[in-house]
Amino acid sequence: MTDLQATNNTGSIRIFHIIDHLSLHGAQMYLVKLVRGLSELGYEQRVYGLNDPRHPKIVDMMTEVGVDVETIGKVRLLSGTGLLTLLVDLVKWRPHVVQTCLRFSDVIGRILGRLAHVPVSVSVVTQPNVDKYRWQFLLDRLTAGFSDRVVFNSKEIIPFALAREGIKPEQVVFIPNGIDIEAGNSTTAGSLRTRLHISPDAPVIGFVARFYPQKGHSILLSAFAKVLEEEQHAILLLIGDGPLRPELESQAAALSVNANVRFVGEYANLSEIWDSIDLYVQASLWEGMSIALMQAMLSEIPVVATAVDGTIELIEDEKTGFLVKPGDVAALAFAVVRALKNTELAKQIGKNGSAMINREYSVSMMVSRFDDMYRQLLGLEPRCEQ
Repeated sequence: MTDLQATNNTGSIRIFHIIDHLSLHGAQMYLVKLVRGLSELGYEQRVYGLNDPRHPKIVDMMTEVGVDVETIGKVRLLSGTGLLTLLVDLVKWRPHVVQTCLRFSDVIGRILGRLAHVPVSVSVVTQPNVDKYRWQFLLDRLTAGFSDRVVFNSKEIIPFALAREGIKPEQVVFIPNGIDIEAGNSTTAGSLRTRLHISPDAPVIGFVARFYPQKGHSILLSAFAKVLEEEQHAILLLIGDGPLRPELESQAAALSVNANVRFVGEYANLSEIWDSIDLYVQASLWEGMSIALMQAMLSEIPVVATAVDGTIELIEDEKTGFLVKPGDVAALAFAVVRALKNTELAKQIGKNGSAMINREYSVSMMVSRFDDMYRQLLGLEPRCEQ
């Protein structure tokens, strides 16, 4: 009898997820898709967000499949009572796997999992953490050995973790992101254009990302100023929010492009974005395997993106998208103008990208790979194909 069978009469695997926060960002959407997929396979799961941000859509998509979702909050974290709550719940619930995602959760979850004698510990890395402080890298190296496996969604980001975060090659598992079109989210095409008073004929460019230095919004705004020299009616939608928003709004005004830029804010219904844009642009300086980029590609939106990390695993230049050097304002502007002017090429690239995502990056494939990993680590037989 395995430990799983001895501790759980139902035979279902219990997973205790810990993530830094439950905002409407890519890592959280990644977790949502995994949690929902595992729920369909009969897994029991609990999700804890360490810090206060908690978007209702993220929570609802997990609770509607029977998953408990809790938030500790900054006050309880700083007082230590939140960590005690996590430890007590780990001991009482007796999960078979503790799984962490994002920088603080990795360290805290690894330690608490070890203290609670959870059989298996897994960490998930969704991007190269090049902006960590030295003390964070030290904590990573001190706790990395507590993880049985570290899952990466991009092969390109693995070398950095091996070099800086104390991860060993034998811990590494590569499981690419899975993507699908969210059920029940379709809307009338162009509805966002109507609400934002955008002409039906205006070429619309979109970018979904939090306003953070990694994402390269400042570079995109500078490039967009050059785009307007060729496409004076173009509109740029910046979907997201974050600490750099006031600075970026000031930059747009200084460049005299603010009349053509819409700061949309966080937007839960991304299908309205895809219904309303002609081109998706990702200006990131570093990146894992972006879910927003994958969703745009799946929706047959032609994409221009910087040639970084996980992005180059998704895009073949001039076949499934246009790649440009990160930080190169002129190259980014040139690629955007080219995509807007060569509509037939852009349309074909959109179709090629959608076909590739459908073929290689389904949610079911991602969930199946996680399931195989858990079962192997717990000493269980592989799941029989239905």
